[in-house]
Amino acid sequence: TDQQVEAPTASLAHEALLSRWDRITDWIRSNREQLNMRARIEQSQQRWTQQSLESSLLLPAGVPLEEGRLLINSARHLLTEDTADFVRRSISFHDLADRRQRQVRGFVTLVMLGLTAASLLGFWRARKEGAETERQRAIAVEQGQKAARSEAAERERAEELRNTLYVTQLRAAADAVNEANPVLGNTLLQQCDQDLRKV
Repeated sequence: TDQQVEAPTASLAHEALLSRWDRITDWIRSNREQLNMRARIEQSQQRWTQQSLESSLLLPAGVPLEEGRLLINSARHLLTEDTADFVRRSISFHDLADRRQRQVRGFVTLVMLGLTAASLLGFWRARKEGAETERQRAIAVEQGQKAARSEAAERERAEELRNTLYVTQLRAAADAVNEANPVLGNTLLQQCDQDLRKV
């Protein structure tokens, strides 16, 4: 009986028995790959035990960890309790690391989505503010043009008023000249009438 696991065990007195014992020979042949896996895992377990159960020495992800899973699930009887515990700890360690990695990826994804949403919102606001600024600019331009047109019309009216006043004063002067000199006055009156028609 094995003292560690209290399970029935057998040991060979000599290896020569293996070549004569057909049943054992067939069993070894059919389980050779699993026995090789067990040997690799037991070697890793020994290093782990010697290094005070350092977690960095558990089975690494990839082929070693998958071999450990395979033996736990389909050939548990080939493993001692200590080796099975080593494999379970390795699986738990990597499962926890995978969960943490997924959480970090999820958090990073959320942050990226948040930043993208904030960027889109900022872009939308900037575009909206730009449109509002453009609208205000268009209103200002239109008001400026309206003021310029109004100012031009005002100048034009003032010019017409000055011209009318000038011609009226000229006509009054021509009337006065006409009383004194009818020929010169008549010429000036004709000129005033022509100027008035132009206004």
